[in-house]
Amino acid sequence: MLNIQKLLLLLTVIFFIQGCNSEAQSSFDDNELKAISLLSNMSLKEKIAQKMILDFRYWCDVTQPSCTENLTDINSDIKRIIHDHHIGGVILFSNNLTDTAQTTRFIHDLQASVNKDQKLGLFITLDQEGGNVVRLSRQDATNMPGNMALGAAYLSQHNNNLAYEVGQVLGEEVKAVGVNVNFAPAVDIQSNPLNAVINVRAYGEKPETISLLGGQMAKGMNDSQVIATFKHFPGHGDTDVDSHFGLPIVNRTKQEAYQYDLEPYRQAIIQGYAPDMIMTAHIQYPSLDDSTINTSKTQESMIMPATLSRKIQQNILRDEMGYQGLTVTDALDMKGISEFFTETDAVIKTFQAGVDIALMPINIRTATGGSQLQTLINNVEYAVLNGDIDINDIDQSVLRILKTKLKYNIIHQEKAQSIEDKIIIAKDIIGSPQHKAIEQEVTQKSITLIKNDALLPLRSTNELGHIHILTPWNEQGV
Repeated sequence: MLNIQKLLLLLTVIFFIQGCNSEAQSSFDDNELKAISLLSNMSLKEKIAQKMILDFRYWCDVTQPSCTENLTDINSDIKRIIHDHHIGGVILFSNNLTDTAQTTRFIHDLQASVNKDQKLGLFITLDQEGGNVVRLSRQDATNMPGNMALGAAYLSQHNNNLAYEVGQVLGEEVKAVGVNVNFAPAVDIQSNPLNAVINVRAYGEKPETISLLGGQMAKGMNDSQVIATFKHFPGHGDTDVDSHFGLPIVNRTKQEAYQYDLEPYRQAIIQGYAPDMIMTAHIQYPSLDDSTINTSKTQESMIMPATLSRKIQQNILRDEMGYQGLTVTDALDMKGISEFFTETDAVIKTFQAGVDIALMPINIRTATGGSQLQTLINNVEYAVLNGDIDINDIDQSVLRILKTKLKYNIIHQEKAQSIEDKIIIAKDIIGSPQHKAIEQEVTQKSITLIKNDALLPLRSTNELGHIHILTPWNEQGV
């Protein structure tokens, strides 16, 4: 891997000697040349900011910084944060999104806030997996039944084209409102019945099935010009703790890790269908990295979390498996990380591990968020200048980010569509009859007969003859 400074010098020499002819540039594609040029003009602070994706899930008065008031329209403070600090992207939640028109307008306004000198736009990200993890309005969007249903549908006919079509629908619908990164699909192996956080988000229990369906779904999104994301590396399936609320540990042997959890990633990489982004898992996996680290909050020793492990994120994923795309942390405000590490320390350790993007590194809910973000960027900059983070790691990472944005045309549009036209087009795409037909096909083919003479069919034991059904959402009980 070339040092960025040496690469820039080499290009300068080539251009000087060869007069910038096409043969001289044959070893570099256009996006790489553009990305290198952009990188050469960025300050260290701008590079660090590009490596951060923020959330603006709630917005509060400065006197009530812990409120949970949903943010559905951006304000001058948020515009200023995006414009002044050159952040890499934004993640959206259901709290931000109400319907197709509002969502399209909201994202349009986010992109319009970017400093035009930055050249490239924001990664606009969300989790639109289908099933129980969706962000677009359920009233408007196509509601795919989720990965386990898709796995069951595949087993009924062994037709992997359905997974591609689901990925294409998910991609087309999020793209229609302006999203360019979907944090899906989950390719975790569902191997622990007590796993509350993965469970039906997994395609099933066999690595080869998960690799196949995950790859096809990612390809469908990619063909819709949306960046797909395999998650959660190195594998969250064999856990019984939700990393939103604690730090799970996976006790598989190293052989089991490679046979099960790592296999979907390995297959995707060697067969050439790995997505352009992979998300880390806030888990401990001692057989892959049993080194210890002192927490910055309590100074207690603990097994290295996978998100912060260079051995897992760099040595295994990149050096051993050969992954060339972007890596992003799971949200750094989850208890699996935030319970043990300060915001600054978590980001520094993330970048030391070689992970490209820190997701939700800081909690911004008030007008003071800009100064908080500036402090974080300053602290990381000091760590780089002090030699605690390798500057070449930063440059290589930002180069990957810039190349990916160029690949997916995430740039400032001089003659962008009007917001009214965007809304009309989005409404025509989202929840279309063609998309709903695929949703229905997956649903029908996923129906699986479970026979248990002692329990099924259900029989009422009360005199009124009522059976109570509990569902996560009201519309499921209708």
